[in-house]
Amino acid sequence: MATAGNGAPVVQRGPEITVVAHGKTVWRSRGHFKANGVFALVGPRVVAFTYLGPFTKHGEQTALYLAPFGGTERRIASDEYPLGWTADGNLLTWGHGIQLRTPGGRPLRRVLSRSRQVQFDQQTRTLLAISHRNVLERYRNGRWSTVANLTRLGLNRHPSFQQLAGGLIGLVDRERVTVLRHNGSPFASARFHSGQVAGFSGLVANAAGTAVAFVVTHGTPAQGHGRQTVEFLRAGDRRATLLHTGTVPLGCGAWTILAWHNHWLIDSAAGGQTLLLDTTTRKRPVDLTPLVHQLAPNSNPERIIWA
Repeated sequence: MATAGNGAPVVQRGPEITVVAHGKTVWRSRGHFKANGVFALVGPRVVAFTYLGPFTKHGEQTALYLAPFGGTERRIASDEYPLGWTADGNLLTWGHGIQLRTPGGRPLRRVLSRSRQVQFDQQTRTLLAISHRNVLERYRNGRWSTVANLTRLGLNRHPSFQQLAGGLIGLVDRERVTVLRHNGSPFASARFHSGQVAGFSGLVANAAGTAVAFVVTHGTPAQGHGRQTVEFLRAGDRRATLLHTGTVPLGCGAWTILAWHNHWLIDSAAGGQTLLLDTTTRKRPVDLTPLVHQLAPNSNPERIIWA
């Protein structure tokens, strides 16, 4: 799995599309595209975007384009997606492995052929990957370096990872949550013997990178409902602190959102309650469900964030 991070907003303007950055239009297409088929990343005065065209007998037609601000888009490759712009302005793409390209789109070299999971870190403009040797590695300035040996950390069952706020890295396998600092040193970890870490948000760190919250769901979709716990970790913890336990619907469309603001945490489950949890005390949660229903009476919000 490869993850490019947050793309730039793409807006339909008649038959053309525009790309928006920092509230301003930075580029408008010369050709005709449908905005819902575009994923775009804004680089140093250039836009890279992948367009998912119509299905043909050969499958979906996917093309990678580059366009300078104010200029015309140019198709440079097929079946490639933009991952991110490196610190020196080159473009990393994902398709048949990970490709490094110049700002103008010329291929330089393939930096990775195979991996279990890849993510681009927009803040540091580096690439993170879990290799088939179960090692978390980082690509920076043209070379790979080891961040952490996941087997030595006890993560043996095909772990996945997330980049978290505050420079933290969260890893999850079937029975363990492990959080690392940016340099690969351990931040905190916890083991759970039943359930699975789930939720729309997965692991979520606060802005300062001093605490991480996550959801563990117990039960199966066939049961209809299950038990859900919200837990959190601080630096040095080897056991998670339980914040809340509740019953939630399970099955298709079931998700949970966690969102931090200072020491407060929003816990919102699809079809269930929206709660405000204080991570510093054992006070009862504040039930925001009536307020959410008042603000959005005829919908089930898929995203709740702090304003």
